[in-house]
Amino acid sequence: LSDDGVIFISIDDNEAANLKLVCDEIFGEENFITTICHKSRASISNDKIISENHNFILLYARRMDFVFNKRFEFGLSPDLTGFDMEDERGFYKYAPVDGPGGAAKGNPYYTFEGVSGYWRFSKDRMQQMFEDGLVVKVGSGLQQKNYLEKARNSRKTDTTWWDFKYYTSTATAKLKDLIGMDAFSNPKHVGLVKRMMELWVRGEQDIVLDFFAGSGTTMQAVMELNLEDGGNRQCICVQIPEKLEESTEAWKAGYRTIADITRARIDKVIEKLKSEQPEKTQDLAYAQFTLTPSHFKQWRSDVDAHALREQLEIF
Repeated sequence: LSDDGVIFISIDDNEAANLKLVCDEIFGEENFITTICHKSRASISNDKIISENHNFILLYARRMDFVFNKRFEFGLSPDLTGFDMEDERGFYKYAPVDGPGGAAKGNPYYTFEGVSGYWRFSKDRMQQMFEDGLVVKVGSGLQQKNYLEKARNSRKTDTTWWDFKYYTSTATAKLKDLIGMDAFSNPKHVGLVKRMMELWVRGEQDIVLDFFAGSGTTMQAVMELNLEDGGNRQCICVQIPEKLEESTEAWKAGYRTIADITRARIDKVIEKLKSEQPEKTQDLAYAQFTLTPSHFKQWRSDVDAHALREQLEIF
């Protein structure tokens, strides 16, 4: 990772606690940013005591000081619509000045400029903002000016991604439509990966690395997001040639490894994007590289997996 790099790791309940400990050792506890919880399924499993419908995403920084210093850049882009009024300070729109939650949130109650209510600010602060032209009378009420320049630097972040329907079942169906078969079990939702990248990966030369590429969701997310916001992100996907089961639809269709499915998906995505937006995708392409044989026995085809397990048990 670069000094301002971050890593998102998706995990379910089974290994989340162990993963946190491992990451604390690798990256350092001080570089832990947060754990994001997202809704991964809408259905309910009746064979569970409590039906799990979420996954976690652990987020770590390479160097917390670099990320913290740029924290106002971290998050989703704010809504910048409606700033159609202008004064000497710039473009603005009105925002409430009465306090959300009223008395329940302990907002001060008083009368100001003939208007009574629970306000976001103390009476002294309200008076100063009024004199500075930041709070104005609008009709029979009061409003504060929310300036575009300030809104640009107010990015949205939270840890509960619950209402976006990043369901695994939806991702599975879309992949089936793209490739034409049930080629991969439980792929990530493209929207979920886009949301991860939108938090931080916005630079012209940013590189996204997915070293468990699976079906190639990350590559698709990068290509689509670049088209949506004009970005120039690059992506590296790594997938070992793990053999498919001979009983699967993918095997019967001629695929032999997970890496074959990864490449097929990327090809299909590029073909789809080129047909939909030919003027923006003239240079859209990817290069494929194959690594030399690995020294790791479990990925060598000349080593029997059962014999390897027996050898490990001896030690």
